[in-house]
Amino acid sequence: MSLNKASRKLYIWLGVYFSIIIVLYVLLLWKKIDTRMVILLRIIMMTLFMVSIIRLRKKDHAAKERERLINRAIQYAVSSNSPEENINNMVRYLGKELQAMRFFIFEDQKNGKYRGTYEWYDEELESASLDILYLPVAGIVDKIYEGFEKNNQHIIKNAEACKATIPSLYDFFKNNDIDNMVLESLEVNGNSFGICCVTDIPKNRLDDVAEILNLISYFISQLIMQREEQKRTYFYSYNDTLTGAFNNIAYKRFVENELDISEPFGYLRCDLIGLSEINVSQGYEVGDMIVIVLAKALIEVFGEKYVFRMNGTEFVAFGFETDEVHFNSDTSRVKRLASEKGIKVEFAPVYCMYGTSDIAMVVKRADNIMHENFEKMIVR
Repeated sequence: MSLNKASRKLYIWLGVYFSIIIVLYVLLLWKKIDTRMVILLRIIMMTLFMVSIIRLRKKDHAAKERERLINRAIQYAVSSNSPEENINNMVRYLGKELQAMRFFIFEDQKNGKYRGTYEWYDEELESASLDILYLPVAGIVDKIYEGFEKNNQHIIKNAEACKATIPSLYDFFKNNDIDNMVLESLEVNGNSFGICCVTDIPKNRLDDVAEILNLISYFISQLIMQREEQKRTYFYSYNDTLTGAFNNIAYKRFVENELDISEPFGYLRCDLIGLSEINVSQGYEVGDMIVIVLAKALIEVFGEKYVFRMNGTEFVAFGFETDEVHFNSDTSRVKRLASEKGIKVEFAPVYCMYGTSDIAMVVKRADNIMHENFEKMIVR
């Protein structure tokens, strides 16, 4: 069975210790040194030997603790089917175990900024408001990556340590009352897309935390990639690829699981007129643009959570205005936006002041209104 590093060092020390003892007794026999000198040297050697054993045991204990921490963090990485939940669990666990005050993850927004996407903070602190927490690439992130390239990790022991090299990060330290920081790059296939950031760590643990982050960053990176893949899968399952609005599958899920039909709500059906003819006469690109413009108008008024593309020409939107006047006003606004773009649309609004006992009745009422609209069009 192979020995670990600490055990090998211990045996080397034992060998050195007994070798020196043998040499001392040989010198004593040859009367090169006296008995008192041998005793003194043995005491010194024994002291050094005991100090070395204590240090080796501490290192061995630290290595075992580090291994335990990493193994536990990996368990959090696969604790559920939700990468988002797993990342939050890992960040929370690591923040506590590393004895930090804050743990951040920043991700590249492809706009010259890295935004804070995950945060854990000690219960004595307050949230840093991730929605407004950004690191500019120029002046901070680019300098941090220069540090990664030099030593694969970045330990900033205090604000003064980065005052000359990264002035903007020095300001970040001061503005957020940060004592020290350990950073680690997040990357996949050599492409960096984020940064792990742990702040206010006990000074004697900085190197240890840096090593742990270096090892655990791979798993965090993989989870973020899984999250993005899950988002893409979710998008294509529940969203219309042309407009970005929800599709009819999402509509069914919303009606069955989220819509409270006992409360007042408005139901608006919209049908594009003449889209097939436009596709033939002017091309599908023009027809697609018309669909996109109507979707944007509906989302602008009713919000992206409540707009659904049911098929090629039909949209449905839900409004949760406090009364019918406001709902009709929002409907008129969509009509105006469509009219300004020259888009022909028929509308079938239904407002349920007291909710409804059956959504099917609301849908049927909207269908009847739309049918009446089409009949009027034929007469005209």
